Amino acid sequence: MVLPDGWEWKNEDGDKKIPAGDSVVATAEYTGDDRETYQTTSVAVTITREACTEDITVRFDGAEDYEPTCTEQGKGHTICSVCGDVMRDSVTIDAKGHSWNESEVIQEATCQKEGKKVFSCNSCGETRTEKLAKTDHIPGAPIKENSVNEGCTEFGSYDETVYCESCHQELSRKKIEVAAPGHSLSKVAEKAATASETGYREHWVCSKCGRLFSDKDASAEITILDVTIPKLDGQETSGTGNSGVDDNSKPSPSKPDDNPANPTQQPSDGNGETEKPSDGKDTPDSSQPGGDKKPSQNPAGDNGTPLPNPSDNGGATPTPSPSKDNGDGNNQENKPRPRAGEQLKDADTNAVYTVLSVSGRTAAYVKPLDKMQKTIVIPAAVSINGVKYKITAIADSAFKGNKNVTKVKIGSGITKIGKNAFSGCRNLKTVTIGKNVAEIGAKAFYKCTSLTKVTIPAKVRKIGKLAFYGCRKLKLVDVRTKKLTGKKIGAKAFMNIHKKARIKVPAAKREAYKKLFRAKGVSGKNQVIK
Repeated sequence: MVLPDGWEWKNEDGDKKIPAGDSVVATAEYTGDDRETYQTTSVAVTITREACTEDITVRFDGAEDYEPTCTEQGKGHTICSVCGDVMRDSVTIDAKGHSWNESEVIQEATCQKEGKKVFSCNSCGETRTEKLAKTDHIPGAPIKENSVNEGCTEFGSYDETVYCESCHQELSRKKIEVAAPGHSLSKVAEKAATASETGYREHWVCSKCGRLFSDKDASAEITILDVTIPKLDGQETSGTGNSGVDDNSKPSPSKPDDNPANPTQQPSDGNGETEKPSDGKDTPDSSQPGGDKKPSQNPAGDNGTPLPNPSDNGGATPTPSPSKDNGDGNNQENKPRPRAGEQLKDADTNAVYTVLSVSGRTAAYVKPLDKMQKTIVIPAAVSINGVKYKITAIADSAFKGNKNVTKVKIGSGITKIGKNAFSGCRNLKTVTIGKNVAEIGAKAFYKCTSLTKVTIPAKVRKIGKLAFYGCRKLKLVDVRTKKLTGKKIGAKAFMNIHKKARIKVPAAKREAYKKLFRAKGVSGKNQVIK
């Protein structure tokens, strides 16, 4: 309290402290020069202090104060809103808790893996992570797998399988049976034997499988030896054309060399020159047993049609034609000429082959005779019964499901690898593809789970769908061809190969092939195309 001029607090009264809300009495004395003229020169003054009003805001500016954090308590004080004195000390304040911002997805959820999203605190920067639930599978279109072709009398089958379009996990599998269609028989009329040509008895031939039967109901199967009539013993005569045959059309006794079961030589023209085994056509003429119908098999020969599947018994019974006698007693008169579609076994190469073209002398590798063989060499050519054939194709399903083969070398004559040729060969580690291969069929190496590397030769212009699908150890694909386009590589041809696979491509096609192979399954973040 401030006194007017000439007044002073008496002695110690000027230092008195007034508690808030209380009163004190102090004496003020007049000390002016004219104080002698006044009777009263001192006054007792009662002073009352107003009570403090607390400001409830907690302050943290004291020496021992500290503010609360997101996870820890704080300590502060309050003051009087009038005089500013501290009213409450050591006031405890609870932790503030985190203030999370909007989440950020750092890993998308898929049908195989959960995803992740992260939150950050606006105050302290701490983060927390939450999981995102897996998404549902996306069923793709049904795919045919494990096909077994039906025979004339045997049921076929295939698996109708559905995979997830996203992760390719198998979602369902249903076995579908295909009914046997039965034989398609054509009658072959009897032809009498002459002194220069063998004949044959009436029989029926199936245009699908090539087997022979003695009746139109296919109740009794026969062989070429059952229908062949040996040439007549004696000189060929003119006239009626049935010289040497009795009224019952039975053949005359034949010479030992005329026995159709034991031919050893190529036919001759009578001048010591070996007769060519073909008249320039791929199918037998109308004078041959079973020659009025072609087999219905579709070998990938001169016209590029699909290859035949190997049969369980190694192939259909052949129905070849008789040949001419050269009169030297060392002939192959009853060793019939092979037909297109006929299957031949070769012990030297341990394999079964299908004749693709008689005139062109080409054949396809159908299957190995010994399924326990580990190393397979597909030859460029083979000689069977004195005829040399170029091997130009590997048949559909030639090694499908073979668990023993570990190494394959494909000869330089091969231009086509058929569908499912090596599908499911889970122990196949090494394959050398011949330099002249132009087409690799659909699912040719499907799920060859031990295959580690492969070279795609420079002449390859087509790779079928799912060709290398599921080769999960396939870490190096050396692409040397420049002939591939989006339409020439089938869907998912390289999907689900090694997660760190490297696709080596020609420098001139690098940018185009990057897009192409990404679209065909090489889409992993650690898979490299360069």
